[in-house]
Amino acid sequence: MVKTSYSLSHTKWMCKYHIVFTPKYRRKSIYYKIRQDLIDIFRHLCQYKGVEIIEGHMMPDHVHMLVLIPPKLSISDFMGYLKSKSALMIFDKHANLKYKYGNRKFWARGYYVSTVGLNEKTVAKYIREQEKNDIALDKLSVKKYEYPFSDGSLQFTNFHQYVKTSSKIKSITDDGNKRFSYVTKFLNYVFGEIKITSLDYLTLDMVREFLMHYGLGTLPGDTKHRKKSTVEICVNTVLDFLTLYLDERKGKALLTSKELYTTTSFTNKRGRLIKRKEPSFEVFYDDSNTEQVIFRDMPNAAFEMLFAHIAKNHKDILMVVALGAFAGLRLSEACNVRREDSPLGPGILFHQSYGETSKVEIDLRKEIPLRSDFKPTGRIKKERMLAVPYIIFLEVFVDTYNDYMAYLV
Repeated sequence: MVKTSYSLSHTKWMCKYHIVFTPKYRRKSIYYKIRQDLIDIFRHLCQYKGVEIIEGHMMPDHVHMLVLIPPKLSISDFMGYLKSKSALMIFDKHANLKYKYGNRKFWARGYYVSTVGLNEKTVAKYIREQEKNDIALDKLSVKKYEYPFSDGSLQFTNFHQYVKTSSKIKSITDDGNKRFSYVTKFLNYVFGEIKITSLDYLTLDMVREFLMHYGLGTLPGDTKHRKKSTVEICVNTVLDFLTLYLDERKGKALLTSKELYTTTSFTNKRGRLIKRKEPSFEVFYDDSNTEQVIFRDMPNAAFEMLFAHIAKNHKDILMVVALGAFAGLRLSEACNVRREDSPLGPGILFHQSYGETSKVEIDLRKEIPLRSDFKPTGRIKKERMLAVPYIIFLEVFVDTYNDYMAYLV
């Protein structure tokens, strides 16, 4: 039980402090083994200095402590001692942390401190319940974290579960066909610009405001206009996201999904009945200066001249060009194709019939690091087995592959 006063020579004292401090860059680093080690380290360091920990709690990205510090020790000296010594000790126990924190600095500069008087029980109760409060807040809030090697990025807690995607099983590198980026822009705007503290307080005017700025290209950081098709995708993505969220928060959120849109049906060219969400407000867009001239076709004579030049003078990129020209691969996908004799498994499969190649298949079912430094070589948009589509391309593709392999030898 905590005493009502403590004694030094000629001194009666009761100096209690509520302290909060965070890891560097406020990374969520305090968990599992690191969390337990820090608890032991703090106890040992405080005991050495005669400091009593009345209450303490560690969240993944910050530490709360209610401590009793003798008046002979200033709060600034104690915090300098606690943070520097604990950083050295945690780096000794977890050497891998040096790759995330340079110069052996685990804690961020500075700290928050307040003196505690008669409200000690209130502060202690607040610290004990801090984890529950933070978990509840995280479910409905967005936090921004600055990283040392980027301009900063927005990370959100469990909002990803409301982003509608086509597949439940997907690579962790999948961008969800950019649906996540649309939702992130929306969350950035309502939390960062409008300054709401919870999506439960979202209103129809706020949604309309964001989509209007998106359509006109006037969001903070926008440098160009957007095409109508891009705006339509963003509108549908945000409506899908809010539908899932608001339906789950029915009765708690101010807005309802029925206020956002009406559902209309139409038949597409293939005769399928398609349901479409029509927003309950108008969304304008400005697609001026968005048209780009794209050359998709070229005369056979021009292609033959260009391909012959590459085959003669630029053989390093010969197969990349062939995969794009004869199989329709994107550049990033062509960089993921393995040789027929690759130790990682054949990336190109030649099917023989009566001594002649009857079919060529390209394995794009999985992204595999092909560089010796394991850096990614590109993205596969859709995992699949792809065949060279036309018989007239088979002979020239096989000849090109054989020439390229001879060049490598």
